[in-house]
Amino acid sequence: STIGCPPGTYNPLTGLSLLSECLPSPAGFYTVGSSSNLTGLCDAGYYCPLNSTGSQQMACPQRYYRADQGGQSIQDCALCVAGGYCESATVTPAVCTAGHYCPSGVAAPVDCPIGTYNNNTGLHRVEDCTLCAPGYFCDSPGIIQPTGLCDAGYYCIVGVNISAPNVYATILTVGDSPGGVCPAGYYCPEGTSLPVACPQGTFNNHSGASDQSDCTVCTPGAYCSGTGNTHITGICYGGYYCPAGSYSPVQNEALPGQYAVAGSANFSICSPGTFGSMYAQTYCPDCPAGYYCSDNGMTGYSDFPCSKGHYCPTATFQPWRCPTGSYSGQHYNRDINDCNICNPGSYCNETGLEAPTGLCDEGYYCTSNATLKVQVLDTDTGGPCPVGHYCPEGSGIANKCPRGTYMALTLNTGNVVVNGTNYYCDLCTAGRACDGVGLFEESGDCDAGYFCK
Repeated sequence: STIGCPPGTYNPLTGLSLLSECLPSPAGFYTVGSSSNLTGLCDAGYYCPLNSTGSQQMACPQRYYRADQGGQSIQDCALCVAGGYCESATVTPAVCTAGHYCPSGVAAPVDCPIGTYNNNTGLHRVEDCTLCAPGYFCDSPGIIQPTGLCDAGYYCIVGVNISAPNVYATILTVGDSPGGVCPAGYYCPEGTSLPVACPQGTFNNHSGASDQSDCTVCTPGAYCSGTGNTHITGICYGGYYCPAGSYSPVQNEALPGQYAVAGSANFSICSPGTFGSMYAQTYCPDCPAGYYCSDNGMTGYSDFPCSKGHYCPTATFQPWRCPTGSYSGQHYNRDINDCNICNPGSYCNETGLEAPTGLCDEGYYCTSNATLKVQVLDTDTGGPCPVGHYCPEGSGIANKCPRGTYMALTLNTGNVVVNGTNYYCDLCTAGRACDGVGLFEESGDCDAGYFCK
């Protein structure tokens, strides 16, 4: 009987008697049993060495592919191209999927690492994966878009792999770190790529701030210049005032009639007795002597000279009245010594007089500084007219009775008229003598050999 050549061989001739005369199927082809010719070419994705019995004799291994038929050996399987991947028996490399990259010679896509993502296909290298976008984080491998927004209180520059990167530092650049805790002087809302500086007029001395409201308004009396302050810049300059939120040491200028010491949150009004004629004063000068400054916030004093009957020392806010026993008829008095002592023969019975009140009463005398027109008691300001004297109205001293007269009574007004002549005191009796002045009684009888009228 006839015996067929075994699979992997063939015989195109007749009359053969030996198995060894069956021809081997050449590489690249295959032959089924009892074949008189080659059955066919090896399938794409496979290779067929000598004596192959099927079209898929040997699969090209993972990481390789063959696009054409007739592969003879493993060397005919090409290394998988970059941008694709090759499983076993691959004819055409599969396109690398989104979220992955495929260098040459891979059997499956490689995940883009955490901190990156990729929404394109066919990537060749890990460098082709996109760093996680600013303000976002990518916490899983092989993702096609960022996982989510960076947490409030943190910032994510680029390539961040957690929502709250815990890196305490000053502001970082891409080269330093992908992100971190929001530093002092800044705030970071959700999804922040770079910290936002606290605005001028504010400061923030703690890290992790998440909103502009976490920036503290600059302290009253201080200023916070520029942005991103971690503390106040300094105190307000003298002559200026800085309410809360100030950003300049000369935020607000004190106006005339005002002043401001260094570190003031508000201006102060010049108090009575002082004035302020200039801008940016740190204090209010005292009102000068001879003038008065009666109101708050006065800007000058020249229109307020000290009034008559008064005196005005330095820092006067209300003119001082000249005391009783004195007066002044002029402006600009500087102190109490500028008040005139009440004139002899006059009296000054009130304070603040511009002139003496009037003349001393007759029968009395008023020395300087008198306050009463009737000097009932003897004092250093006057007294009742004594015996031996006369005191008409306005007497500054008690006048001594002239020679030839005397006065035995007090309170003599000097109104002693005889035959139309005023002798001021009583005339000496006929036959008696009044030899001297200021006598309160006759001296004696007229000497023998003389007569006395």
